Amino acid sequence: MEPITIGNIVRVNHSFIDEDSAINLKGHEGVVRMIFSPEENNPDETLYLIEWTEKTLKQLPDVYYIKLFTDEKEWSYKIVPEHILLKVEGEYNADAVEWEKNAIGARLFWQYFGRSGKLIQSLFPNDKEKTDRSPYDTWLKYLNQNLRFPFEATIFYEYEPDDGILQPSDSVNVQGLAGWDYPLGIFCEVQFKGKYFILPLQDIGMTNELSKNARILNAYEAWLLCRA
Repeated sequence: MEPITIGNIVRVNHSFIDEDSAINLKGHEGVVRMIFSPEENNPDETLYLIEWTEKTLKQLPDVYYIKLFTDEKEWSYKIVPEHILLKVEGEYNADAVEWEKNAIGARLFWQYFGRSGKLIQSLFPNDKEKTDRSPYDTWLKYLNQNLRFPFEATIFYEYEPDDGILQPSDSVNVQGLAGWDYPLGIFCEVQFKGKYFILPLQDIGMTNELSKNARILNAYEAWLLCRA
């Protein structure tokens, strides 16, 4: 049998009860994002991180999303064992998946984020409307028009030593935005000790929590949380 590799579309081909939600995932499809080597306590089993397709996101019941979101676990990805997967033919449209995540967030989660949720809703007044652009394009346009640059921020993410010199709590000067990409979203350019770095916008936090910039970035962070 041809091996399953990163980027393949796979189907959960056997009964498999998700331990987090008690939902049977049989028949649902996703795209392989990562492959984990067998662990010492289970040397015969390879695990796969799959991202659900648009079709699967439409099929899963709301209780699945609500349970995982409440437990602060990812609902758009799932780690599953190799023996339940079947490689299948199919198409994966990243923009369509992102718009479906947006629809789920609008239906189930944005309402719980107060002012941030209202700002998100104003950006996506019709959550079911799909375009040939990504939701990240909508955010990038809004952020470029409404954030005031440059501004001071703090690093939140703990980078590996090989990634550079930035560490949590370091103060940086955010110069501007630098586009976006899947899966990390929007990037920003920061200055630190005379050097420039390109970082995911989600890896920084505002020094001044009462500023307009902080309100906007809090909404972006909430939006990301609602599509995990």
